[in-house]
Amino acid sequence: MSLSKTGLSGTDQISVKEAYVALYRFVDAYWERGGRHDGSVTLLRHGLGPSLDPGDESVVQTTDPASWDDWLTAVVAARNEGLPDEL
Repeated sequence: MSLSKTGLSGTDQISVKEAYVALYRFVDAYWERGGRHDGSVTLLRHGLGPSLDPGDESVVQTTDPASWDDWLTAVVAARNEGLPDEL
């Protein structure tokens, strides 16, 4: 599916929280579509599980509390460093 088919462009921007949810949905679809129920993908999918803090909907909670902090670190690295060298 191309960006044009989705109504998105390469310059569209979303929030950090929306991007995290998109990441989770991507991993979940990969897991569902491919029947990839091996241990590592299952653990990743479970640990990334997002939910909103009932007391403050601007705060994302995750099944693995470190996942949100790891995500924010990755966002900062993406902004500051761009694509990884190993690509």
